Formats: sequence, C-alpha cells, structure tokens
Amino acid sequence: MFSHTAFLCGHFSMSCPRPAEVLSPHWIHVLHNPEDEKEDRRYFYPEFVEFCYGSGRNAGMDIWRMPVGREVPALSWGGNCPVLLKELTLYLLPYDIVVYSLETYIESSDMNDFTSAMSRLRTLSFYDRERCPELYESAAVPLTEAFRKLSPGSGRTGTVSFGSLLENGNKLKIFQITNASGLSALDSRRKDFLLFELGTVSRIGSCENKGSDGIAEEYIDGLLAGGKLCFYNNWTALSLFDTFTILADNAPDWLVMNWRSSYFRMIYLHSLFLKFYLFRLNMRFRKGCFKASALDDELLAFENKYCFHKISYNFLPLQIYKAIDRSFEISEEREQLYHLIAMESRQAEEKNDRKVNSLLLFLTLLTMFSTIWDTTSLLNELYPYSDYVGSSVIGFRAATSLISLLILAVISGIFLRRRKI
Repeated sequence: MFSHTAFLCGHFSMSCPRPAEVLSPHWIHVLHNPEDEKEDRRYFYPEFVEFCYGSGRNAGMDIWRMPVGREVPALSWGGNCPVLLKELTLYLLPYDIVVYSLETYIESSDMNDFTSAMSRLRTLSFYDRERCPELYESAAVPLTEAFRKLSPGSGRTGTVSFGSLLENGNKLKIFQITNASGLSALDSRRKDFLLFELGTVSRIGSCENKGSDGIAEEYIDGLLAGGKLCFYNNWTALSLFDTFTILADNAPDWLVMNWRSSYFRMIYLHSLFLKFYLFRLNMRFRKGCFKASALDDELLAFENKYCFHKISYNFLPLQIYKAIDRSFEISEEREQLYHLIAMESRQAEEKNDRKVNSLLLFLTLLTMFSTIWDTTSLLNELYPYSDYVGSSVIGFRAATSLISLLILAVISGIFLRRRKI
C-alpha cells in the first residue's frame, strides 16, 4: 500500500483591512509556537524565519485553517479509491496576497489513483456542484465564501465561482509526497519514469509507451535534467512549474513531517508568494495604470524585505529553494521586470528632461531678449543714438543686431569647441 499527501495551492487578492473579524469563527487562527520558531532559527536565516512565522521586521505569513476530514469519491481513471480532503488553509501574505491550500491524502496500491486524482483536483472547473458535489461543498463553498469576505471590493457581491480564486492561469500548484515501498527493486530508468509520471500527473507507465502517442524520451530527459533532485538513495524529487514531487521509498514519519513543515510550509509557500507577486506586478506594469517610478520603488522595497539570496545554513534546503526558483522562473522574471521598469523609468525621465530643457530654453531666450533690450537702452542713455547716428530707431536696431550677433558668435564658438573635444 502506497500513500500520497498533496497540497493544492492557488491565490487571490485581499482588500479587507480586518480579516480576523470576517474569518472567525469558521476559520481557526493558527498561532505560531515560539519553540518551533526557535528550532527553525537553527537551520534557517532569521529574516526568512520571521517571514514564515509572521514575526519581527519581516512579518509576512498569517495562517488560518479549516479542518474538513471528508472523503471525496474516487477520482481515478476507472479506480475506486477515495480521496480524503483533510483541511483547507489560508495564508495571508504581504501586498494583500492570499495563498490557499487544500491538503489531501490517498492510500492505494495503484499510483494511477494519485496521478488521476491530482489531474482532476488541480483543474478549477472540476469544483462544480454537478460534477463532484462533495468537493464543491467541502472546498469550493468555504473558499469562495472566504474570498467574498476578504475581497469585498472585488465587485462580486453575489455568487462567486471557484474560478475567481485564481488570478493567473487555470491550474492549482501541487506540492506532493508519494511514499512507496519496493522502489529499490526498480532500475534507475524506471524510477525516473515513475518520478516524471507523478510530477506531470500522467498515467503510470505512459513513459514506456513507444507508440505514436507516447511521450518523447528527449522531453522526459529534458525535464528530468532541469528539475530532478537526488541526494539520497531512499528519495528523489522533481521540481516543475506546476508541481513539486517527492518520491520516497519507505520514508519514516519524521522525514515526511519535515518535508511538510520545512519544504512546503516554508520554502514552497515563500516561493509561491514571490511568484504570485511578480505575476501581479507584471500585469500592473503591462496595463500602464501606474507610474514606472512608483513600481520601481515598490519593487525595490519588495526586494529588500522579502527576497532572500540565502535562506538556510544547510545545503539541502538551499538546493530545494534554488530548484523551485528555477522551475518557477522567479529570478528570471525579477530580472526582466527590473529591466523593463528601469527602461520605462528612464524613458519617463528623458521625457521630463526634454520638457524641462524646453522650458529652460524658453526662459533663456526670454532672458536673452530682456538683456539685449536692457543693454541697448543703457547704451542709448550713455550715448544717445540720435546724436551719433541721427535716429534713435536706427540706433536701437543697429545695437540690437550687433549684440545678437555677438551672442550668436559666442554660442557657436562653444558648440564648435565641444565638437572638437
């Protein structure tokens, strides 16, 4: 018998200033344990721990949970294995981002029950009253109700569809742990195929299909080369854009708990927060509703407070963190946004500079004309034009022309000298 634990995650935006008032009493506020925080500080950097526990300067994560404990009928391809929906959790994060997770548990001797259930559960359209009433009542209703209360300004005052609970894409992210037995009897190639099938929620055995509709081995090898993690003989992991999969061979309970509490609860959720924030910032930038300079300032503050180059003193959490970063393309998107926003800011600054320069040119010309007039008037007072040239009008014109030519000669000399330099 194999076991499968999964956390299916999505996100939406929050606008409620006092979430505790609207979530209680149906949702339970999870207060962090100071002893657990103290223990995690032995392995993780302080600022990262502060974010995950919602404490200190980098306070970030406020957790609310709703126990469910209800079985959902079989979701497999022709199987009869039910899925246990254990609990729903809301993670209230900075910048009014709410990440939610559905924790499920399955026991079966056929791993097809795991992949088929995940392929359905990650699809938002499956959370429908007609298709799966148990799942609709246990997950969709409480989550959409929480969304309606936390986002009163969203404009959705009536019925809210479950699809509204995902701002980007059409699939929930999956963090899953498959704990099996007998994996040591499989050759390395078959283990890789099994890890790939679990990570892509495909039919078990589909990698060995050599028919025209089979999966190309070049594609399999490419995904494994970019996302596979292998540190010990008893477990491997695969980090992809939509899933993070751990395949273990008789892993003890304490190790599974560590994967849940450290890899999912801290590392994976922090990465989701970064990804979802960058999604939103990218959309705001593309819509052009905000000044680039304001977005640049916000991105800098976000970078300084919530982006951590290192999170742990130990190598294994660091490798997990880097693998998730690569699969989510977080660093790449950050760099792209930096470049685009900085380029937009430069263009805005250049545009402002041109306006300022035009204004300065106008003021300079105005000052120059005033100076010419004052100079010619002063000369007329000292040496009356009527006495020397016979007419004041002719005198003013001649003086004005000579002074203008002198100014133009000086300006031309300056520009010619700059060109030579």
